[in-house]
Amino acid sequence: MITFEEWTEPRNELLGKSWTELTPEEREEVDDWIQRQFVNKNIAMIEKAAGVIVVDRPPPDPLPFTDPAKTASKAQKMIAAFRPGKAQRQVVPGQVIMLDGDAGEFEGRVIGGHKESTAEVIANLQVNLRKIYPQTMSGEMKN
Repeated sequence: MITFEEWTEPRNELLGKSWTELTPEEREEVDDWIQRQFVNKNIAMIEKAAGVIVVDRPPPDPLPFTDPAKTASKAQKMIAAFRPGKAQRQVVPGQVIMLDGDAGEFEGRVIGGHKESTAEVIANLQVNLRKIYPQTMSGEMKN
């Protein structure tokens, strides 16, 4: 069994701010940094031929941290990063297990992790994550 943590390098300090409070320049910096993390994890997973691989944060996870009008363009940018130029590299497929819970409880945990985010922002992120992973609803698989 192999595990991949959330980040492949020390956390960018801008991740301590709520994504809703980032300036456009900060958001671009954070998005580029996060994108690099997912590309690094994907390359590492490609190199693993067999086994059970557990990944904290699969590639679509950053999409809810985006203005809904910009989600499609952000997704396209991420796909291009996974296979730059003429590369044939693909995102490693997998099974998603989505864990969610009470946004108020998460707010306390987020603050404990030296990050800023309100329960309202967290609740909206969970709603948007469920839209990205429609097969995961209330802990049950949808057919």
